[in-house]
Amino acid sequence: MNLCSVCDKEIQGSWCKNCRRFVKTYTLPDDIYLNKSHDPHHDDDCTYHTPQTAAKNVQTHSSGSSTAATHAKPQTNAQVNTRTNTQAKTYTNTQTGTRTNTQTKTYTNTQAASRTNTQTGTQTRKKNARRNSILFVIIIFYVIFMLMRVILPFVIDAGLSSELKSFFEDTFQKKKETHCDNLHMDWELSEFEDWLFELPRVVFEVAEESEPPYEYSEGSEEYYGTYREYHGTGNFWVEVDYDTKTEELHEILLICDFTEKHMDLCYEFLKKLDPKTKWSKEKLSEEIEDNMVLDKYITIYTSDTLVIGVQEGEYDLFIDFFPAS
Repeated sequence: MNLCSVCDKEIQGSWCKNCRRFVKTYTLPDDIYLNKSHDPHHDDDCTYHTPQTAAKNVQTHSSGSSTAATHAKPQTNAQVNTRTNTQAKTYTNTQTGTRTNTQTKTYTNTQAASRTNTQTGTQTRKKNARRNSILFVIIIFYVIFMLMRVILPFVIDAGLSSELKSFFEDTFQKKKETHCDNLHMDWELSEFEDWLFELPRVVFEVAEESEPPYEYSEGSEEYYGTYREYHGTGNFWVEVDYDTKTEELHEILLICDFTEKHMDLCYEFLKKLDPKTKWSKEKLSEEIEDNMVLDKYITIYTSDTLVIGVQEGEYDLFIDFFPAS
């Protein structure tokens, strides 16, 4: 019969129902009985207990038992060792793996956090250093600027100022000696100022004068002149353009509001520049009012000696007087 080498149970084939797995088997001779159905009351009739058979069976049984033990013991030890090794290995690997993974994870996270913090700190220091550098440069430029504001006037007064003044004086003198091809009024600057300052209902003062004189040319003709502004009370401005050499007036520009008082002053300019005019003060006011177009220059008056143009600005009214060609 076939016996399991692990549990010594009788099996069919190689599958042990007791061990529940495939095992190695060994064969027990048929003349060896395992007391399955041995009846002690009939020992006299049992051939197993006859002297000859008993001695033979005892010898065979001893041999067979030794063989079974020889086969079973290594297998059992191997399996025990296998289970022990497997458990030990599993336990060791689990513990070791857990410790290793935990240590690795902790180490890796610590390293990553350390690198991140280091990089962040480095970037922050770089930004702060860059910002401090920019601020330092701005402060340096500011200090230089303030020093220049203090030192430059002394330098200019010491030497450069005299050179610039000499240049402008030479240019101004040259313009005074150069003929101007612009149209001129029969009115010089000094005479105009005497008349202007005597006008009633308004007080004028010189506000600004352009230096050096302007110049421009059209073909072979050259024009030189200087602007001077007069600020009157009640938002009434007068700007004159006069010849740099002869001081004869080129043009008179009135900057005012469309009010009755300012229209009275405009009519005073008309009578002074064209004594033969047939326009009345009301006529002048009507023409100015009818031709007040934003940012558009319109000529409203023309005579043998005088031309008047009007243009409405965003805040002021411009009335232009200049000689007729």
